[in-house]
Amino acid sequence: TINLPEIANTFLAGHKIRVDITSSNYSRFDCNLNNGGIMYTAGDTLIATNTIYTNSTYSSYIELPLVDCTEGNIEINTENENVNIFPNPFKDNISVSINNKCGEVNFCFFDITGREILSFSNYTFKHNTVTLNTNNLKQGIYLLKSIDNKGNNIFIKKIIKTE
Repeated sequence: TINLPEIANTFLAGHKIRVDITSSNYSRFDCNLNNGGIMYTAGDTLIATNTIYTNSTYSSYIELPLVDCTEGNIEINTENENVNIFPNPFKDNISVSINNKCGEVNFCFFDITGREILSFSNYTFKHNTVTLNTNNLKQGIYLLKSIDNKGNNIFIKKIIKTE
C-alpha cells in the first residue's frame, strides 16, 4: 500500500486521469540504487521492476476518493464578464471588481470540499472595486462566491492562494 498526500483537483466533464507508475522521481529525489545497500553512495545499481497484478487473487488497484464540491447549490460561473478578480493566484489580499451596480455584496470563501472557510458581509461597491483581507487563508485552492443583498448569486470563481 502506498499512501499519497492529499490533493484537490477539479475535473471537467470528459477529462481523463492518467496514472504513471514508476520507482523514480529524479531530480526531485536522489536516485535509488535498488541494491538494498546504503542509499546515495556509489555502487552496483540494479534495475527496479514494478509489478501490476491483474489476477483475481492479487489485483492491483488505485483508490481515488471523489468529493462533490457542489454542496449548497454552488455552480462555478467563469463566463461573467462583469467580474474581475486580481491577482489570481494571490498571496495576501485579493481585489474584486464588479462593473455593474449591485448594492451590498457578501463574499464567502469555500474550500475544495464545499465547506465555508471565510466570509465578508455587507460590502458596498463605491468605486467598483473592493479588497478582501485573506491573511487567515492557508495556501490552497478555494471558491469565492458573492451574493447581493437580494440573495442573488453574482459569481463563483476558483481562486488560488500561494505562500
